[in-house]
Amino acid sequence: TVIYTASSGEGKNVVVKTGKTQMDNKGRAFVVHDVDGVRIACAILEEDKAKSGTSPLYVASFSKYPGYTGTMVVTGSAEITETLGYESVAQFLTFSLMGADKDCSANALLDQANACGIHVHVGNCSVAADVAGHYYMDNLVTGTTDPWKNIIYTAASTGAVASSITVQIPTKQTNANMKDRSVVVHDKTGTRIACGNIVTTKATGTGKGTSVVSGTHSGSLAASLLSALLLRLFFPLLA
Repeated sequence: TVIYTASSGEGKNVVVKTGKTQMDNKGRAFVVHDVDGVRIACAILEEDKAKSGTSPLYVASFSKYPGYTGTMVVTGSAEITETLGYESVAQFLTFSLMGADKDCSANALLDQANACGIHVHVGNCSVAADVAGHYYMDNLVTGTTDPWKNIIYTAASTGAVASSITVQIPTKQTNANMKDRSVVVHDKTGTRIACGNIVTTKATGTGKGTSVVSGTHSGSLAASLLSALLLRLFFPLLA
């Protein structure tokens, strides 16, 4: 069941297995319902026209987080795309993983901070002391909402994470500022288990866990993928 919580006003990436590709959904309607199920708003899904034109960034590979002594060995890759967000500069994070926490299932109860998270962090992966908190414009301002806190992955029973794309992440930072920082993967307890440095060169491997989503993956569709297609404004449903 895919629903929204009005009090939070924040998106969270959720996998919805539609069996359709991104292009299959183009031109169709995205509808919002109220608590009684009444259709209250609607928009047509279109290709994102707000791309900023900057070059993507990449995580070519992941390695164990420095100091992590657990058994999980995460491999994979990621891509960071800059876009002009609802209020300012934002990013989409595209990733695929192997060896992630299998307890981060679609129905998992995530009651710990950073549980099953995948986020851009300050610093790089050289040593644990270099990797600070989540990276966004106002991360040192008291009371500022962390745009990374709801960004999670959903793993299969094998720990595999199929090609996924997140909701739009309003970091207010450009890709140029994210280069040489890190993407950190967390387990279900919120522990940092893997880390990958952000670079300008795309991974060239073709093995499992190293592919970057092309936008035409047909097995499942992240509900958050719709945010890359969705018009920036809803309009009232016509009678």
